[in-house]
Amino acid sequence: MEDNDIDEEETFPADEIDRELIQICEEELKDANWDEGKVSHWINTICERGMQALIGLNRPYKYVITAVMQQKIGSTVHSSMSCHWANPADGCHTLLFPQQQRSKDQQAKTLQCLVTVFAVKF
Repeated sequence: MEDNDIDEEETFPADEIDRELIQICEEELKDANWDEGKVSHWINTICERGMQALIGLNRPYKYVITAVMQQKIGSTVHSSMSCHWANPADGCHTLLFPQQQRSKDQQAKTLQCLVTVFAVKF
C-alpha cells in the first residue's frame, strides 16, 4: 500500500488539476457573456481560486497559473509552450473553456478561456 502512495505522489496530478479547473471555470463563467470590463476580474478570480484549490490538494508542488480570455467570434484560442524539466514528475496542464465536447449551450458562449498550470515538484 505504501508503494501506491509513493507512486501517486511521484506522478503529475493532471486529472486532479483538470477536475479543479473545470469546476472553477464552470462556476465563474457559466452564465457569462463577453464583457471586456469584467475580463481582468474573471482572470484574477480563476487564477486565485485555482491556486487555492491546487494548494488544497496537498501535493508536493509549486504552481504557476496563467489565464487568457478572448471574445469568441468564430476562431479558437491558439497557444504554444515549451518546457524543459529536470524532474520527470514536473509538468504543465492546459484547459480550454468551454470544452468542445460539452453541451451546445456552453458552445454558444461568447468567450473562451485558456488556463495553464505549471507544476514543479519540490
